[in-house]
Amino acid sequence: KQTAVVLPLPVHPSPQEQAARFGIERLVPAADMKVALGDVHAAYRDWCAERGTQPLPAKKIAAALADLFAESGLDVEELGSRLYVTGVTLAPKAALISGGRGT
Repeated sequence: KQTAVVLPLPVHPSPQEQAARFGIERLVPAADMKVALGDVHAAYRDWCAERGTQPLPAKKIAAALADLFAESGLDVEELGSRLYVTGVTLAPKAALISGGRGT
């Protein structure tokens, strides 16, 4: 079993820093995959909970993630009534190994 190392965020990360760290830890390039934008936001909230940090307000993280996707060349497309980020999938939740909360 592999255990991921969770790096701490700065005390007051910018929305862009927080989105970038989330992207590094939880989004995995996958050319033929897509993930619902709602699932990305839910994974972001879980990611924050894993670290004991308060999630950014929805509008702030949405803007920061949109910037991250644009800078990374990821498209957001509408299928039916849902939005999807193409070219990525979600990685499994990281196992926390610091602060006595890991297993």
